[in-house]
Amino acid sequence: VITLSASASSGLGVTFSVASGPATVTGNTLTVTGAGTVSVMANQNGDANYLAATAVTKSFTVGQATQIITFADLADITFATNVITLSASASSGLGVTFSVASGPATVTGNTLTVNGAGTVSVLANQSGDANYLAATAVTKSFTVGKAAQTITFADLADITFATNVITLSASASSGLGVTFSVASGPATVTGNTLTVTGAGTVSVLANQAGDVNFLAATAITKSFTVGKAAQTITFADLANINHTTNTIAMSATASSRLGVAFSVVSGPATLSGNLLTVTGAGTVSIMASQAGDANFLAANSVTHTFQVFSYLVGHWIFYNNSTWDGNNAGANAQDDKAIATDKTPLKTGSIATFTNYTSYAKGINGIMVDLAGTPNSSTLSVNDFRFVKGNDNNPNNWSLAPTPSSVTIRPGAGIFGSSRVTIIWPDAAIKNTWLGIEILATANTGLSSVERFFFGNAVGDTGNSTANVQVTISDQAAIRAHPATFLSPATIASRWDINRDQRVGIADEALARSHVTSFLTALKLVDFRGIPIEPTGDRTAFSMMDNPEGITAMVQSFETEMIIESVVPSRLEAELWFAESLTDPWRPTNIAPTFTEVENVWRWTVPVELRNNHYFYCIRYVTK
Repeated sequence: VITLSASASSGLGVTFSVASGPATVTGNTLTVTGAGTVSVMANQNGDANYLAATAVTKSFTVGQATQIITFADLADITFATNVITLSASASSGLGVTFSVASGPATVTGNTLTVNGAGTVSVLANQSGDANYLAATAVTKSFTVGKAAQTITFADLADITFATNVITLSASASSGLGVTFSVASGPATVTGNTLTVTGAGTVSVLANQAGDVNFLAATAITKSFTVGKAAQTITFADLANINHTTNTIAMSATASSRLGVAFSVVSGPATLSGNLLTVTGAGTVSIMASQAGDANFLAANSVTHTFQVFSYLVGHWIFYNNSTWDGNNAGANAQDDKAIATDKTPLKTGSIATFTNYTSYAKGINGIMVDLAGTPNSSTLSVNDFRFVKGNDNNPNNWSLAPTPSSVTIRPGAGIFGSSRVTIIWPDAAIKNTWLGIEILATANTGLSSVERFFFGNAVGDTGNSTANVQVTISDQAAIRAHPATFLSPATIASRWDINRDQRVGIADEALARSHVTSFLTALKLVDFRGIPIEPTGDRTAFSMMDNPEGITAMVQSFETEMIIESVVPSRLEAELWFAESLTDPWRPTNIAPTFTEVENVWRWTVPVELRNNHYFYCIRYVTK
């Protein structure tokens, strides 16, 4: 602002106006509005007495003004405060701009964003304009310290050792990753995976070590309890066994993989480690247990029960009340010396041979069986056996044999320490027939199933024919040809010593002579291979057994043929019929019989071929 002053010679007042330039005038006050050249005109327009004066113009230059910036000091901060609003002013009133001279920060307008710890220098500028020179820049510096941070780490729930892997989770307010370590307890950690290695108290430490912008966080510890884990035992059922298997390796596993212990709860057995030794027949209960440890609770024990059945070690026929046992009719240890070592029992599925029957003059009067593991051998009796006798191929229909006079047990006297059972009949009670012996599966015998075998007797037979067991003059001749004396006694296996006195002579020949048999009366070489003579349901038309006429029939089986014989009353005739099964219709065969008129024996010879060896045959009796 300038006050103008001018005078006219007339004494009249002078007026001012801006001829050009950045200014305005009011009265004699000139207001400069900018820099540049200003021309001011002074005028006096005259009046009634004076002419207008010649205007006078004066010019002057207005230069750019200086200016200063006011920028207060910036206080030090931490990185937690990452945005600052800057403020500065210029004396010109022009706006001030900011820039980051150095340090971890950026600026947009007057907003400073700190992006790290360190020293930040901010520059305030005013570059001037047409009227103002640029102001001298002002720099303010401040320190950004590392920010504090905190960790968020939730409580850890108690677990059992069964849950042995846990995924850990925690966060830091800085957004930096948290690391974990085991402060104490049975566990290990890899990354954020915690692996529990046992029961106990586990303390887990969560850490954040900080970086250039953040201070290390205060570590947080969380503790939890690892309880003992439950476990189960896998113990498979134990199969029933015969006492022949006297050792069994026990096997069981625990889900904990700890060792399983075994114990005998009850029954005839002992244990050494996992090896079970059976000491007899009966019910054995075995318990599998796992007592647990520092990490596992005791498992529920598992008990399995199985049956140990006794078994038949041996079965023999012996010559009771003979020279071999001291001519003693009772049961005693001497009977062992009278065992017929050349004889073996006949079993179903086989054909009889000379090894299955004796020629002893007193018949079948002694049988021995050795039973191993019998639970109640001291109480064995005749009720634990069944005895039948017969002379055909269908032992299921044989009649009951005479009851033994005694059943005697000698514990430990049999093979391998088994119980030897001696069964005795009166002399000659069972002669010239087959005896079927069934050892029943009872609580006393301890067997799992019935044991069945057969021995026969044909007094006087010397086994001189494999085709039949007829006692003939040939047997007498054989006996005569094989004498045995005191100086050279007969052995137990002699087939010619009929009375078993260790001598072979006239007495034995006489016994053979007095027991001559024919084809019909002789002991049969029974065939238990499964080709029985079966009756139909119509017993009046097909009479084979239990018929009112008392008719009998016999069968002998050979490799290539089967011979069927029947004594037919003179008022009847007979026909051989067959069927493929018992439910199929019966049909007559085209096989013609041969017969003897004197004995009235009818005989059919049936060729054994692949196509007919499973047929069922029966005889139909009709009135002439």
